[in-house]
Amino acid sequence: LIGEILSQGTTCVNQLFSAESRIQESVFSSDHMYNIAKRTTTLAKGYTGGGSDELETLFLYLRAGYYAEFYNDNISFIEWVTPAVKESVDAFVNNANFYENSDRHGKVLSEVIITMDSAGLQHAYLPQVTQWLTRWNDQYAQHWYMRNAVNGVFTILFGGQWNEQFVQVIGNQTDLAKALGDFALRASSIGAEDEFMAANAGRELGRLTKYTGNASSVV
Repeated sequence: LIGEILSQGTTCVNQLFSAESRIQESVFSSDHMYNIAKRTTTLAKGYTGGGSDELETLFLYLRAGYYAEFYNDNISFIEWVTPAVKESVDAFVNNANFYENSDRHGKVLSEVIITMDSAGLQHAYLPQVTQWLTRWNDQYAQHWYMRNAVNGVFTILFGGQWNEQFVQVIGNQTDLAKALGDFALRASSIGAEDEFMAANAGRELGRLTKYTGNASSVV
């Protein structure tokens, strides 16, 4: 299956989101998810930056799998699937090129960030969410795929409200609250390509007030 997925690329994988139930059940078995996560981990560790069609395709497959599990009652992953997926995300996050700035990198990064949310791992990557908000600048904002990718951190913060592990820790993320506030007030974003991201930062900053903890005092 890995070879077939890589040879067909993202166009083929995207079709799996709307595929018939029986096809999804065959393609997104726990064994397939586990094996592809392991292959993704290996590739992510060796990622040299500049984008990777293989990594983009494999992370897209993994998040498509969680999409199928959510909507298809006949798909339910065994408990060891998500740890394997987390290992693949960790490998990319820990790669020296994680914060690279280029459109080709952004295409891969987008799939990784969406996978964090799709796999229910919002709580595990709050340091990286904070870092992206802190690092964001006009150079990143010039690239459409970087804007698209990093905008995904707001989806992580939104989706986390249904993740109990996230809810337990988000209230004390004072650094995150400050980063959201600073991002929302970026003067250079006014009228710029990343203005929508500043608006999203303000929205998620406001959402922090619903959680118990120190972070709301920063808002």
